[in-house]
Amino acid sequence: MHKEIFVTIGISILVISLYWITNSGYHLIYYDETLGYNQPTFGHGIPYYQIVLKFLFWLIMFFSGIGLIKSNNIGLLFGQIGISIAGIICFIYVLLLTFKHSSYSTTMVVNSMKSEMTFLEKWEFIYSQPVKYWTLLGLIISILIMIRFRKLSNKTPAHRRES
Repeated sequence: MHKEIFVTIGISILVISLYWITNSGYHLIYYDETLGYNQPTFGHGIPYYQIVLKFLFWLIMFFSGIGLIKSNNIGLLFGQIGISIAGIICFIYVLLLTFKHSSYSTTMVVNSMKSEMTFLEKWEFIYSQPVKYWTLLGLIISILIMIRFRKLSNKTPAHRRES
């Protein structure tokens, strides 16, 4: 029962990681052209170190997914170490991103006309990335708890035989 759950989680991590590895790898290689964005935008690009951190995070998550698919003690240990390292990277990135986004203004000046951002603009430019990465960090922590529970349940017998 537990093995199927970890295999499913591992496959999900592999699929999601492959998408984000190719996405961040593309921006890593072609940074001069894309500036880290999928669509052409005006203004400053995403800092290069953030793209490198995203790439490393998803690369580590990819290998952790392989460990979870194995679902034996070595695979779970490999998955747990990889997810722990990725969680630390994600936590540092989330803190930096949250502090950076907390100083953003909600007013825009276009052609010397000052206007307040709509809720959707605030969500897109200020709140969406920190919320996405805080959610990802919560998911990482819950996967680590599940791995730890699996390891503990393997060590304790389900029932005791009395003779």
